[in-house]
Amino acid sequence: MIHKNLCCLKSLSAYFMKNCVHTLDKDFDANAYYRYIWENDEKFVIHARKNQNVTHRNKTLDVMQSANLYKGNYRMDFIDKHGKRIACKTNYIPVKLCEYPNKTLGYAKERVLAGTRSGINGFLLKGSNHNS
Repeated sequence: MIHKNLCCLKSLSAYFMKNCVHTLDKDFDANAYYRYIWENDEKFVIHARKNQNVTHRNKTLDVMQSANLYKGNYRMDFIDKHGKRIACKTNYIPVKLCEYPNKTLGYAKERVLAGTRSGINGFLLKGSNHNS
């Protein structure tokens, strides 16, 4: 399956400009995809698995532990289609994957506070500010 997905990424890379951002789900949170994206100097956002190990301030933690070290730095409020207010707190943390200690990523954690629909999502990012 990874081989087919890498072929698909190569095809997308051939047809779109370098400033295209790959947006990938949890199934793409694997070293083969990170390797491809770094070798081709592409940008991405990957919905991170909660058990992904990262290095933050020279300590190995899972992404949720590193995210819990920070409170939400940013807050955005939305109104859903039913008129209910949804609060979303977000923070951004520089991290490194254990397998790639010389490559810096951003980890963005969002915490949605919406009554019964509360939840936490995390995303690993590589963009123009993270070209190491």
